[in-house]
Amino acid sequence: MYRHLWLMLHRHFKKLVDAFEHHATAVRKKATRKNVHDLRVTIKRIRAFLLLVQHLDNRCVMKLKHAQKLIKIFRKAGRIRDAQMESMILKKWKQKPHRQPATQCRVKRLQQALRVFSKLKAWRKFQQACMPVFTQWRKPELTGAIFDFSVHQIEKALRLVERGSVHSARKKLKTAHYVLEILSEKNAQAARLIALVKPLEDQTGHFLDQLHVVHSLKKKPALSYEHLIQQMEDDIARRQADIRHSFRELQQQLPALLNGER
Repeated sequence: MYRHLWLMLHRHFKKLVDAFEHHATAVRKKATRKNVHDLRVTIKRIRAFLLLVQHLDNRCVMKLKHAQKLIKIFRKAGRIRDAQMESMILKKWKQKPHRQPATQCRVKRLQQALRVFSKLKAWRKFQQACMPVFTQWRKPELTGAIFDFSVHQIEKALRLVERGSVHSARKKLKTAHYVLEILSEKNAQAARLIALVKPLEDQTGHFLDQLHVVHSLKKKPALSYEHLIQQMEDDIARRQADIRHSFRELQQQLPALLNGER
């Protein structure tokens, strides 16, 4: 039973590595909105895995040189994704997107960073840092620790939303979701918890994308977006109220789910 869990963790990590290599290759060929998005989601999953290891063993794996390089790639991809998302949202609001000449330079820098990263033996370093941690735990204890870490992330998200920190709350939900994926195939409670938080991830994602576009438009005084900004801000206020309501519902539903068997 214990060996089965260790192999499951090993397979999960290999799956993340394979996904990263696949999406990195796709971005190096063409940095479409989908390719960039898929790459960023995979890095988020890897980050969640590393945060779990850090929690279990109290070692700062996120400070590893290769982990820092991975986060830099994530941020480079984020700047491109922001520009692509802004263009898509403006079209949705029936507005002509403005040109962003810096995007092409950012794409080239991202592709170069991915080429450099592919030459490093990063995954071997991560594996050497992560896998020995799991051998210290027995199966029931490790399953409980993984689940408790995820629940703690969700509880942090609930507190952050009450303070108005939607972006930080969404990061906590994502971390919980991606860590729970380790257990979800064999653990019904983990699968139910993912189903509970996933709609909130989507809801907060749409809110944050629109908020980013408004902030970006306000930096362009030469362009006349005043009416659009007012419309979008009204929509953002409605979305924010809906988010608070959704998180309060999550807070009410969470105890009943946690009282079920894992």
